[in-house]
Order: sequence, then C-alpha cells, then structure tokens
Amino acid sequence: MRLNNGQALLIMGVLVSMMAACTDSRDATRPAGPDARKAAKSGGPLSENVTGRTAQEKAMFDAFTRHETEFRQHYDEHYAQSGYAYNQFRPAYQQGFELGFDQRNRELDWKSIETTARKGWDESRMGLWDRYKDAVRFGWERGVVAARG
Repeated sequence: MRLNNGQALLIMGVLVSMMAACTDSRDATRPAGPDARKAAKSGGPLSENVTGRTAQEKAMFDAFTRHETEFRQHYDEHYAQSGYAYNQFRPAYQQGFELGFDQRNRELDWKSIETTARKGWDESRMGLWDRYKDAVRFGWERGVVAARG
C-alpha cells in the first residue's frame, strides 16, 4: 500500500503527538484511561528535528504547537473529567489541525472532510473515533483559521 504525501504527513504528525504524550509530565496526575496503553505502544519521543522533515511539515508542526494552548483549553472545558489525559486527545487535535492547514482542505466544510479524517484515524492505536471526533473537528477548525493567516 502506497501513501500519498497528505496521508504520510498525517501519520507522522499523529506519531509525533503520541510520542510526545509519553514525555509530557503536565498530565502525570491525571488518570491515564485505557487508550494510554495503545498510544504508548508507538515508541519513545522523537526529536523535533526529525531527519527528512520537509519545510512544509516543519511549518505545519510549528503552527500546531503555537496553537497548543487553545487545544489544552478546549480539552479542559470538554474532556478533563473524562478520565483521559490531554495527551490522549492531542493526536486528535493534531490530525484535525493538519487537515485544516492543508491547502487542499481549506475551502471544504466539516461534512466534506469528516470522511477523510475518519479514514486517517486508527482506532487500534488511537482509540474510538466517536470519543475523539469532536476534538479532531476542533483541530480542523483551528487549522483552517491558522492556514488563512
């Protein structure tokens, strides 16, 4: 199976998010929830200077991290009492953000992009789509705004 550039970017972003989840100590006091074990299987942290990262991939990742405060606030307002740590939702925010940041998706509405977002979501590693889809949508909305400047 061959991946197109958008799919490869999405997978890379999700992996970076999941690996960062393993190292973020701010959520150490929150219960991990069952999806933490799935995310932890992906491995250890990656450097932000991953070899082979294109300028576009770096710009997208940098834009995502600049908006992280908004994602944490959204998490605190909607999911903090769920029993799942922020870092379990971070891949959802990042996947949505990257879809919205992608110029091919900027003019689409959520109904048009949700199928693509769902296809890129790996429930076996990232948890149930229904639990995270609203965070993906929030990330997508922020990605569209960020891409427009």
